[in-house]
Amino acid sequence: MGKNIAYHYTSLDSLYKIVTTKSLLLTDLAGMNDPEEGKYSPEDFLDDLKKGRDSFLKDENSIKFFDVIIAELEIRKDEFFKLCKIGKKEPFTLALSDKPDSLQHWERYGNQLKGVCISIDLDRLDDLRSMFPSIFQIRKVLYKSEDISRQILRDIIKTYNMYSEELNKEGKTLDIDTIKKSCCTQFAVQYRSMTYFIKKDFWNEEDEIRVFYDHESWKESKRFFKNVNFPEKFVTAAKNVYETTGLEKPEYMSFSTIRKCHRLSLRDEWDLGIIPEIKLGTYCRQNKKILKQFLKEYGLGNIKITDSKIKIR
Repeated sequence: MGKNIAYHYTSLDSLYKIVTTKSLLLTDLAGMNDPEEGKYSPEDFLDDLKKGRDSFLKDENSIKFFDVIIAELEIRKDEFFKLCKIGKKEPFTLALSDKPDSLQHWERYGNQLKGVCISIDLDRLDDLRSMFPSIFQIRKVLYKSEDISRQILRDIIKTYNMYSEELNKEGKTLDIDTIKKSCCTQFAVQYRSMTYFIKKDFWNEEDEIRVFYDHESWKESKRFFKNVNFPEKFVTAAKNVYETTGLEKPEYMSFSTIRKCHRLSLRDEWDLGIIPEIKLGTYCRQNKKILKQFLKEYGLGNIKITDSKIKIR
């Protein structure tokens, strides 16, 4: 099995729909179980940014770089907050987990242990992630303040290293003016990319890996392609990759309420092992032989079918 595997706990009915449609259903963020979804503010971001300084930074030069950024963001706070404004978004998500056999997930999402846990090889979706990094993302959700600070800091250090490498090639020292000039825009972009991957600490046991799609950003990208003189080869490749996903057309599904959804087609990855394993819940009464025949009928003949190791009386 690949190294980049995530797990989707669901019912047998949902497994049937995933296999017969060869797709995953992404639902609107407004219907998620956490009412605080998407409420991470620019003020929260700045607080977490400052916390990282004393906790994680040790190198003298990187501390200097960090202090310049903090000072400049404080001076230009209004500009930074304005750049942080998300604007119109139409986010759709699919919740996965990095836990392969979790009692909590079975009870909450796996139909009270009567459903299944579907393994998904996330590496098979790399074309989408690389071609549309702001439209389609797969990232771990962060819950704890220290984890958020650490992630922000990783990006700062990455930027610092990028600056340093370029300057070393040219035999120059760190250009403070350049850092000051770009930091508001740079960290506003970072804030906007993180905000839909942060939840309150009391949800942390979910260990969620989130598949995220922003339909409004796709519409903006299409307009951008028309107005900017991109190489035709790139535009054609981007459209081809996107069109194979099936994400463009919305549909409506009835759960406890009617919700807007988008389907992520897996047809191009279906025969490449994107679903390497299906685990049956403790109380799942599905006949394995029939399940194996069903999966083979839909091109998943090599899939591994296993049982949950969780035993309950």
